[in-house]
Amino acid sequence: MTQSFQRYSEKWEEELRQLVKNLKNSRKQTATAEENYTRLLRVVEKVIAHLTEYYRVKSIQTHKNVLSVMPLPSSTSIERSLYWMNGWRPTDAGRIIYAEAIRLENKNDILHRLYTRANLGNLSPLQFRSIAFTHCEADRTQDRISADLFTWQKDVSKAVINMEEGVDFDNKMLERLVDLQQSADELRVKTIEGMVEALTPPQAVDFLLIVTQLHLGLHVFGLSHDLHLTN
Repeated sequence: MTQSFQRYSEKWEEELRQLVKNLKNSRKQTATAEENYTRLLRVVEKVIAHLTEYYRVKSIQTHKNVLSVMPLPSSTSIERSLYWMNGWRPTDAGRIIYAEAIRLENKNDILHRLYTRANLGNLSPLQFRSIAFTHCEADRTQDRISADLFTWQKDVSKAVINMEEGVDFDNKMLERLVDLQQSADELRVKTIEGMVEALTPPQAVDFLLIVTQLHLGLHVFGLSHDLHLTN
């Protein structure tokens, strides 16, 4: 099953690359504003569905063998060094929006402002409040999961020491780890959906482009880095 999930992950990533191309192409206005809005919404929904499906399949694999997803063999050393619960930190979603909004707000070029008027450089106060709420919720939950993971690691260390005294490392330890991994992945999906819900379709396209390209770009950079180390 581990190899099967590995193959699924590789195929999923290839499909994600195609969706990223669709996201980029969707930014080109070729119809009326209403038609563009509908088209962008459809592309955003496909990306969200693709992300959600990955975590659904990963959840099944996590319950079968949690250690097989921690992390995937295809992960590079750079990716593993940046992982939180074997993936991206949910709080990074909010930071991406804040950083991009500030970057675009600092642009003084009038043409740049006209070009970006519908994206992350033009968030309303209501949108900022909604994004801030989702970000704070993610931050609290992320901290709780991190604290629970630290407790789990301490308990595992105690169990390993006690093994010499005839105490078995029981399945309850792994069940706790399954719950932690499940909670982390559910938080990732919930955070992405919360952020996208606060954005217009054009803004959501820009946000998802950054999120997906961060994932894909980091993997490519990691492969290059690992290859350089072996030469």
